[in-house]
Amino acid sequence: MALDPSSTIDISRAFGPMNTNGHDQQLSNSQLLFHTHYMRMRSLANNTAHGQYIQSRISRDSLTDLLSRFQSETRNHLTATLVHDIPSADDTREAAVQSLLIFILRTWWMCRIGNFPGELGHGQTCVPWLGDSSFLDAVSEFFHKQAINKPNKTLELGKSFKACNLERFGQIRIMWTSNLPDHLRLYDPSDDNEPYLLLVFHQVWFLERQRDLGLFPAGLVEETLLTLALLLPKYDLATTKWFRMQIKSMDYCLDSRAAELDPLEPSQRSTAGFHYWESRLVVLKNVYDASEPMTITHWWRDRRRRVQWATFWIAALVLMLTIFFGIVQSIEGALQVYKAYHP
Repeated sequence: MALDPSSTIDISRAFGPMNTNGHDQQLSNSQLLFHTHYMRMRSLANNTAHGQYIQSRISRDSLTDLLSRFQSETRNHLTATLVHDIPSADDTREAAVQSLLIFILRTWWMCRIGNFPGELGHGQTCVPWLGDSSFLDAVSEFFHKQAINKPNKTLELGKSFKACNLERFGQIRIMWTSNLPDHLRLYDPSDDNEPYLLLVFHQVWFLERQRDLGLFPAGLVEETLLTLALLLPKYDLATTKWFRMQIKSMDYCLDSRAAELDPLEPSQRSTAGFHYWESRLVVLKNVYDASEPMTITHWWRDRRRRVQWATFWIAALVLMLTIFFGIVQSIEGALQVYKAYHP
Protein backbone atom coordinates (compact mmCIF):
# COMPACT_ATOMS: atom_id res chain seq x y z
CA MET A 1 0.00 0.00 0.00
CA ALA A 2 1.40 3.40 -0.94
CA LEU A 3 1.65 5.77 2.01
CA ASP A 4 0.15 9.23 2.16
CA PRO A 5 3.21 11.50 2.60
CA SER A 6 1.38 13.77 5.04
CA SER A 7 1.11 10.93 7.58
CA THR A 8 4.71 9.69 7.34
CA ILE A 9 5.85 11.58 10.43
CA ASP A 10 3.01 10.27 12.56
CA ILE A 11 3.61 6.63 11.68
CA SER A 12 7.35 7.07 12.16
CA ARG A 13 6.72 8.47 15.61
CA ALA A 14 4.60 5.43 16.46
CA PHE A 15 6.67 2.64 14.92
CA GLY A 16 10.03 4.00 13.86
CA PRO A 17 11.45 4.08 10.32
CA MET A 18 9.49 2.27 7.62
CA ASN A 19 10.75 -0.23 5.08
CA THR A 20 11.13 1.14 1.58
CA ASN A 21 10.72 -0.68 -1.68
CA GLY A 22 11.48 1.43 -4.72
CA HIS A 23 9.39 4.58 -4.60
CA ASP A 24 6.72 2.98 -2.40
CA GLN A 25 6.85 3.03 1.38
CA GLN A 26 5.54 -0.33 2.44
CA LEU A 27 3.52 -0.68 5.62
CA SER A 28 3.71 -3.50 8.12
CA ASN A 29 0.38 -4.78 9.44
CA SER A 30 0.66 -2.58 12.55
CA GLN A 31 1.57 0.47 10.51
CA LEU A 32 -1.32 -0.16 8.15
CA LEU A 33 -3.78 -0.41 11.02
CA PHE A 34 -2.47 2.79 12.57
CA HIS A 35 -2.46 4.54 9.20
CA THR A 36 -6.12 3.58 8.63
CA HIS A 37 -7.11 4.78 12.08
CA TYR A 38 -5.08 7.98 11.72
CA MET A 39 -6.62 8.82 8.35
CA ARG A 40 -10.15 8.35 9.75
CA MET A 41 -9.39 10.71 12.60
CA ARG A 42 -7.76 13.20 10.27
CA SER A 43 -10.77 13.09 7.96
CA LEU A 44 -13.05 13.92 10.88
CA ALA A 45 -10.78 16.76 11.95
CA ASN A 46 -10.49 18.17 8.42
CA ASN A 47 -14.26 18.40 8.15
CA THR A 48 -14.39 20.84 11.07
CA ALA A 49 -13.81 24.56 10.94
CA HIS A 50 -10.45 24.04 12.67
CA GLY A 51 -8.98 21.40 10.36
CA GLN A 52 -6.29 23.68 8.99
CA TYR A 53 -5.14 24.67 12.48
CA ILE A 54 -4.95 21.02 13.56
CA GLN A 55 -2.82 20.07 10.58
CA SER A 56 -0.44 22.95 11.23
CA ARG A 57 0.11 21.77 14.82
CA ILE A 58 1.04 18.15 14.11
CA SER A 59 4.45 18.70 12.62
CA ARG A 60 7.24 16.55 14.10
CA ASP A 61 8.37 18.95 16.83
CA SER A 62 4.96 20.17 17.99
CA LEU A 63 3.51 16.65 18.06
CA THR A 64 6.39 15.34 20.17
CA ASP A 65 5.94 18.26 22.55
CA LEU A 66 2.19 17.78 22.83
CA LEU A 67 2.45 14.05 23.51
CA SER A 68 4.90 14.59 26.37
CA ARG A 69 2.85 17.41 27.89
CA PHE A 70 -0.32 15.28 28.01
CA GLN A 71 1.36 13.15 30.67
CA SER A 72 1.79 15.93 33.20
CA GLU A 73 -0.02 19.17 32.35
CA THR A 74 -3.61 19.78 33.37
CA ARG A 75 -6.24 20.41 30.72
CA ASN A 76 -6.66 24.05 31.76
CA HIS A 77 -2.92 24.78 31.62
CA LEU A 78 -2.47 22.92 28.33
CA THR A 79 -5.41 24.76 26.75
CA ALA A 80 -4.23 28.15 27.98
CA THR A 81 -0.72 27.57 26.60
CA LEU A 82 -1.95 26.43 23.21
CA VAL A 83 -4.45 29.30 22.94
CA HIS A 84 -1.66 31.73 23.73
CA ASP A 85 0.35 30.28 20.82
CA ILE A 86 -2.37 31.23 18.32
CA PRO A 87 -1.49 34.71 17.05
CA SER A 88 -5.03 35.90 16.25
CA ALA A 89 -7.44 37.07 18.90
CA ASP A 90 -10.36 35.19 17.39
CA ASP A 91 -13.03 34.01 19.83
CA THR A 92 -12.85 30.53 18.27
CA ARG A 93 -9.25 29.96 19.43
CA GLU A 94 -10.26 27.84 22.42
CA ALA A 95 -12.63 25.72 20.28
CA ALA A 96 -9.74 25.15 17.84
CA VAL A 97 -7.47 24.03 20.68
CA GLN A 98 -10.14 21.66 22.04
CA SER A 99 -10.47 20.11 18.57
CA LEU A 100 -6.70 19.62 18.49
CA LEU A 101 -6.75 17.88 21.87
CA ILE A 102 -9.56 15.60 20.72
CA PHE A 103 -7.64 14.71 17.58
CA ILE A 104 -4.40 13.93 19.42
CA LEU A 105 -6.04 11.86 22.14
CA ARG A 106 -8.31 9.84 19.88
CA THR A 107 -5.46 9.18 17.45
CA TRP A 108 -2.65 8.27 19.85
CA TRP A 109 -4.50 6.90 22.89
CA MET A 110 -7.68 5.62 21.21
CA CYS A 111 -9.83 7.10 23.96
CA ARG A 112 -12.76 9.34 23.14
CA ILE A 113 -12.93 12.55 25.18
CA GLY A 114 -15.58 14.36 23.18
CA ASN A 115 -16.84 15.15 19.71
CA PHE A 116 -15.50 17.31 16.97
CA PRO A 117 -17.84 20.21 16.16
CA GLY A 118 -20.80 18.79 14.27
CA GLU A 119 -19.83 15.16 14.90
CA LEU A 120 -22.41 12.73 16.26
CA GLY A 121 -21.25 10.62 19.19
CA HIS A 122 -23.73 7.74 18.64
CA GLY A 123 -23.65 6.98 22.37
CA GLN A 124 -19.96 6.13 22.52
CA THR A 125 -18.28 6.16 25.91
CA CYS A 126 -16.28 9.31 26.62
CA VAL A 127 -13.54 9.71 29.21
CA PRO A 128 -14.38 12.70 31.44
CA TRP A 129 -11.42 15.07 31.44
CA LEU A 130 -11.70 17.83 34.02
CA GLY A 131 -9.73 21.03 33.75
CA ASP A 132 -7.59 20.43 36.83
CA SER A 133 -6.19 17.02 35.81
CA SER A 134 -3.89 15.64 33.14
CA PHE A 135 -5.28 13.28 30.54
CA LEU A 136 -3.38 10.30 31.93
CA ASP A 137 -4.89 11.00 35.37
CA ALA A 138 -8.34 11.17 33.76
CA VAL A 139 -7.84 7.83 32.01
CA SER A 140 -6.58 6.22 35.21
CA GLU A 141 -9.56 7.51 37.19
CA PHE A 142 -12.04 6.35 34.52
CA PHE A 143 -10.81 2.76 34.46
CA HIS A 144 -10.39 2.55 38.22
CA LYS A 145 -14.05 3.56 38.56
CA GLN A 146 -14.95 0.69 36.23
CA ALA A 147 -13.08 -1.66 38.55
CA ILE A 148 -14.90 -0.42 41.66
CA ASN A 149 -18.29 -1.70 40.43
CA LYS A 150 -17.70 -5.27 41.55
CA PRO A 151 -20.57 -7.72 40.90
CA ASN A 152 -21.82 -9.87 43.76
CA LYS A 153 -21.43 -13.16 41.91
CA THR A 154 -18.42 -14.79 40.27
CA LEU A 155 -19.13 -16.61 37.01
CA GLU A 156 -17.20 -19.28 35.17
CA LEU A 157 -16.58 -18.59 31.49
CA GLY A 158 -16.71 -21.93 29.73
CA LYS A 159 -15.29 -22.78 26.33
CA SER A 160 -18.61 -22.04 24.64
CA PHE A 161 -18.29 -18.42 25.74
CA LYS A 162 -16.74 -17.05 22.55
CA ALA A 163 -17.62 -14.39 20.01
CA CYS A 164 -18.98 -16.67 17.30
CA ASN A 165 -21.37 -18.32 19.77
CA LEU A 166 -22.44 -14.95 21.15
CA GLU A 167 -23.71 -14.13 17.67
CA ARG A 168 -24.98 -17.60 16.77
CA PHE A 169 -26.78 -18.57 19.97
CA GLY A 170 -26.89 -15.43 22.12
CA GLN A 171 -28.43 -13.04 19.59
CA ILE A 172 -25.54 -10.64 20.32
CA ARG A 173 -24.07 -8.88 17.30
CA ILE A 174 -20.37 -8.02 17.52
CA MET A 175 -19.30 -4.51 16.55
CA TRP A 176 -15.60 -3.65 16.40
CA THR A 177 -14.42 -0.41 17.96
CA SER A 178 -11.24 1.67 18.20
CA ASN A 179 -12.42 3.37 21.39
CA LEU A 180 -10.91 1.47 24.32
CA PRO A 181 -13.44 2.73 26.95
CA ASP A 182 -16.20 1.06 24.87
CA HIS A 183 -14.61 -2.40 25.09
CA LEU A 184 -17.17 -5.08 26.11
CA ARG A 185 -19.95 -2.51 26.36
CA LEU A 186 -23.32 -4.14 25.66
CA TYR A 187 -26.19 -2.18 24.12
CA ASP A 188 -29.74 -3.33 24.85
CA PRO A 189 -31.94 -2.79 21.76
CA SER A 190 -35.29 -1.08 22.21
CA ASP A 191 -36.90 -3.61 19.84
CA ASP A 192 -37.26 -7.13 21.21
CA ASN A 193 -36.65 -8.55 17.73
CA GLU A 194 -33.28 -6.81 17.37
CA PRO A 195 -30.05 -8.38 18.69
CA TYR A 196 -27.90 -6.93 21.43
CA LEU A 197 -24.84 -5.02 20.26
CA LEU A 198 -21.46 -5.80 21.82
CA LEU A 199 -18.52 -3.47 21.22
CA VAL A 200 -15.11 -5.16 21.12
CA PHE A 201 -11.79 -3.30 20.93
CA HIS A 202 -9.66 -5.14 18.36
CA GLN A 203 -6.46 -3.06 18.05
CA VAL A 204 -3.92 -5.55 19.41
CA TRP A 205 -0.99 -3.60 17.93
CA PHE A 206 -2.04 -0.60 20.03
CA LEU A 207 -2.36 -2.66 23.22
CA GLU A 208 1.08 -4.18 22.76
CA ARG A 209 2.53 -0.73 22.08
CA GLN A 210 0.96 0.63 25.27
CA ARG A 211 2.21 -2.37 27.25
CA ASP A 212 5.73 -1.27 26.40
CA LEU A 213 5.04 2.41 27.17
CA GLY A 214 3.17 1.78 30.44
CA LEU A 215 0.89 4.82 30.17
CA PHE A 216 -2.35 3.03 31.08
CA PRO A 217 -3.24 1.77 34.59
CA ALA A 218 -1.27 -1.32 35.63
CA GLY A 219 -2.83 -4.52 34.34
CA LEU A 220 -5.40 -2.88 32.02
CA VAL A 221 -3.62 -3.77 28.79
CA GLU A 222 -2.98 -7.38 29.83
CA GLU A 223 -6.60 -7.81 30.90
CA THR A 224 -7.88 -6.44 27.61
CA LEU A 225 -5.69 -8.90 25.71
CA LEU A 226 -7.03 -11.72 27.90
CA THR A 227 -10.63 -10.79 27.04
CA LEU A 228 -9.75 -10.97 23.34
CA ALA A 229 -8.14 -14.38 23.87
CA LEU A 230 -11.33 -15.41 25.68
CA LEU A 231 -13.71 -14.27 22.94
CA LEU A 232 -11.46 -15.31 20.03
CA PRO A 233 -9.74 -18.59 21.02
CA LYS A 234 -6.72 -19.17 18.82
CA TYR A 235 -7.07 -22.84 17.86
CA ASP A 236 -10.87 -22.96 17.59
CA LEU A 237 -11.95 -23.79 14.02
CA ALA A 238 -15.40 -22.19 14.35
CA THR A 239 -13.81 -18.96 15.61
CA THR A 240 -11.21 -18.95 12.83
CA LYS A 241 -13.86 -19.33 10.14
CA TRP A 242 -16.14 -16.73 11.75
CA PHE A 243 -13.33 -14.20 12.22
CA ARG A 244 -12.20 -14.53 8.60
CA MET A 245 -15.72 -13.66 7.54
CA GLN A 246 -15.62 -10.66 9.84
CA ILE A 247 -12.41 -9.42 8.21
CA LYS A 248 -13.88 -9.81 4.73
CA SER A 249 -17.05 -7.92 5.67
CA MET A 250 -15.27 -4.94 7.23
CA ASP A 251 -14.89 -1.73 5.22
CA TYR A 252 -11.80 -0.87 7.31
CA CYS A 253 -8.83 -2.77 8.70
CA LEU A 254 -9.55 -5.30 11.43
CA ASP A 255 -6.52 -6.41 13.44
CA SER A 256 -6.08 -10.08 12.52
CA ARG A 257 -3.86 -10.65 15.57
CA ALA A 258 -6.93 -10.33 17.81
CA ALA A 259 -7.62 -14.00 17.03
CA GLU A 260 -3.99 -15.10 17.37
CA LEU A 261 -3.35 -14.51 21.07
CA ASP A 262 -2.16 -17.28 23.37
CA PRO A 263 -5.03 -19.44 24.67
CA LEU A 264 -6.24 -18.97 28.24
CA GLU A 265 -5.41 -21.33 31.06
CA PRO A 266 -8.40 -23.04 32.75
CA SER A 267 -7.73 -20.97 35.90
CA GLN A 268 -8.21 -17.77 33.87
CA ARG A 269 -11.78 -18.63 32.86
CA SER A 270 -13.43 -16.87 35.76
CA THR A 271 -14.78 -13.33 36.03
CA ALA A 272 -13.03 -13.01 39.41
CA GLY A 273 -9.69 -12.94 37.59
CA PHE A 274 -10.57 -9.66 35.88
CA HIS A 275 -10.22 -6.34 37.65
CA TYR A 276 -11.24 -3.72 35.09
CA TRP A 277 -13.60 -5.70 32.85
CA GLU A 278 -15.26 -7.98 35.42
CA SER A 279 -18.60 -6.15 35.63
CA ARG A 280 -19.00 -6.03 31.84
CA LEU A 281 -18.10 -9.71 31.50
CA VAL A 282 -20.70 -10.63 34.13
CA VAL A 283 -23.40 -8.68 32.30
CA LEU A 284 -22.42 -10.26 28.99
CA LYS A 285 -22.37 -13.79 30.46
CA ASN A 286 -25.80 -13.33 32.05
CA VAL A 287 -27.31 -12.11 28.78
CA TYR A 288 -25.68 -14.98 26.89
CA ASP A 289 -26.92 -17.60 29.36
CA ALA A 290 -30.46 -16.17 29.33
CA SER A 291 -30.74 -16.37 25.54
CA GLU A 292 -32.49 -19.24 23.80
CA PRO A 293 -31.85 -20.69 20.32
CA MET A 294 -34.15 -19.32 17.62
CA THR A 295 -34.08 -22.09 15.00
CA ILE A 296 -33.94 -25.89 14.88
CA THR A 297 -30.36 -25.68 13.63
CA HIS A 298 -29.42 -23.50 16.60
CA TRP A 299 -31.13 -25.95 18.97
CA TRP A 300 -29.01 -28.77 17.53
CA ARG A 301 -25.70 -26.87 17.68
CA ASP A 302 -26.23 -25.17 21.04
CA ARG A 303 -24.52 -27.41 23.62
CA ARG A 304 -24.23 -24.83 26.43
CA ARG A 305 -26.59 -26.83 28.66
CA ARG A 306 -25.92 -30.43 27.73
CA VAL A 307 -28.54 -31.99 30.05
CA GLN A 308 -31.21 -29.63 28.76
CA TRP A 309 -30.02 -30.25 25.18
CA ALA A 310 -30.24 -34.03 25.62
CA THR A 311 -33.66 -33.80 27.31
CA PHE A 312 -35.02 -31.63 24.52
CA TRP A 313 -33.86 -33.90 21.71
CA ILE A 314 -34.99 -37.08 23.49
CA ALA A 315 -38.41 -35.51 23.93
CA ALA A 316 -38.37 -34.38 20.30
CA LEU A 317 -37.39 -37.89 19.17
CA VAL A 318 -40.16 -39.48 21.27
CA LEU A 319 -42.65 -37.00 19.83
CA MET A 320 -41.57 -37.68 16.25
CA LEU A 321 -41.72 -41.46 16.80
CA THR A 322 -45.15 -41.14 18.40
CA ILE A 323 -46.40 -39.13 15.44
CA PHE A 324 -44.79 -41.54 12.98
CA PHE A 325 -46.27 -44.68 14.54
CA GLY A 326 -49.60 -42.91 14.96
CA ILE A 327 -49.65 -42.18 11.24
CA VAL A 328 -48.62 -45.76 10.46
CA GLN A 329 -51.40 -47.13 12.68
CA SER A 330 -53.93 -44.78 11.12
CA ILE A 331 -52.94 -45.91 7.62
CA GLU A 332 -53.03 -49.55 8.68
CA GLY A 333 -56.47 -49.09 10.23
CA ALA A 334 -57.75 -47.37 7.11
CA LEU A 335 -56.45 -50.24 4.95
CA GLN A 336 -58.15 -52.82 7.18
CA VAL A 337 -61.46 -50.98 6.95
CA TYR A 338 -61.08 -50.71 3.18
CA LYS A 339 -60.36 -54.43 2.84
CA ALA A 340 -63.33 -55.23 5.08
CA TYR A 341 -65.66 -53.50 2.65
CA HIS A 342 -63.77 -54.54 -0.46
CA PRO A 343 -62.56 -58.13 0.11
